Amino acid sequence: MYYKRACYSGAIGGFVTLFAMIVGRRAGVTDLNMELLLGSMVTRDLSLLADAIGIVLYLFFAGLIACLYAVGFVHVTQRASWALGLLFSLVHVGMMGLVMDALGDIHPLLIRPPLPLLEGHLLAPGLFAVNFGATTVLGFIALHFAYGALVGGMFQAAPRRRLVPVLT
Repeated sequence: MYYKRACYSGAIGGFVTLFAMIVGRRAGVTDLNMELLLGSMVTRDLSLLADAIGIVLYLFFAGLIACLYAVGFVHVTQRASWALGLLFSLVHVGMMGLVMDALGDIHPLLIRPPLPLLEGHLLAPGLFAVNFGATTVLGFIALHFAYGALVGGMFQAAPRRRLVPVLT
């Protein structure tokens, strides 16, 4: 059962990227708050509860996405490594870049520029979070690469499927 290992590696990757995002906000590198963005979709407000729910959702999705990586490791490449995880993250970052743009249309508290930002609302991230600046876009891409490398490296002991049984 490789899904347990995948969820574990995804949760670790999620913790690492979540920590990096929090540090980035504290250092003034970005204003993007993914936890609040995710949690406020559920609570429809910008509360501490929304932050807490967002953290849980972020880690849940990190584990779920790692299961998709695991399917690729086991059934497509039949091996795993940090380099393959990094390669798989190219698809991941592309899809999430598009999702970030779509959030502006589906999230009830997001406002797209050039509309003025109202109290109790958040700025829509835009394609690859471009509305938060170039450093946010670079961080967005770098953290997805780091996540993919972590998941691939931690999943490295994936079982190998053989078409022909090994004779001993």
